[in-house]
Amino acid sequence: RIVNDYGGSIGVVQTQPLYTPSVIINQSIQYNVKRFFVGLEGVYNGKSYMDFDNKFEIPDFFLLNANVGYTLDEITLKADLRNITNQQYFTNGYVVDGERNFFVNAPFSLFVTLNVKF
Repeated sequence: RIVNDYGGSIGVVQTQPLYTPSVIINQSIQYNVKRFFVGLEGVYNGKSYMDFDNKFEIPDFFLLNANVGYTLDEITLKADLRNITNQQYFTNGYVVDGERNFFVNAPFSLFVTLNVKF
């Protein structure tokens, strides 16, 4: 119990904070062969909650990402593949009349980067 400045006490609720997974794991590995490189990344977010009572759950999810690239002198060309399994996943939402509503995150995405150092 916590006592406030006026002598009253405040109860402490033991729930998980909103939109805060209890487990978040990011692991990656990259392999380089001369000027080429390839990488793989796994991202796991445990379940979280969208209400203070922890009654409405946001499901856990696992994403698989990859990258491949080539470096020549001061120039690097890289392709990032995000969510390569096209997993539908949620990190946020709200509750209306006891029904969960989710904001959907990005499906499979491809980004290409050209980096020039001078």
